[in-house]
Amino acid sequence: MKAGEGKPEKAESGADSNTPTQVLKSYIAGGKRSPEEILDEVKRLQLSRGLSEPQKVSTLLAAVIDTSADPKTIAKQYANNAALFKAFANSRINATTLLNCIEVKLSESVFNWKLNS
Repeated sequence: MKAGEGKPEKAESGADSNTPTQVLKSYIAGGKRSPEEILDEVKRLQLSRGLSEPQKVSTLLAAVIDTSADPKTIAKQYANNAALFKAFANSRINATTLLNCIEVKLSESVFNWKLNS
């Protein structure tokens, strides 16, 4: 390997644009994606980053649900992504993992909303 080759340096902005969530957000923003295409990208991220099942689901939720927005919009965000969640929950294990991660994400959000109120 020549000097200067290897891992790219992080951006100067301080924000890590290479996190699994940011990669998935960029992928989704790159064009109209079907639920299956998004789930394929999530699986690719899981394999390339060594994510556990809960980490994979948390990445998906963080990419499609903005909990920093008005709390009144959260239910609509989940409804807008219902087809994606339905495609993911194709087995009892996946459905249970999804529900557990949603519960954790919502409880963290409620805690943050109360903290910021």
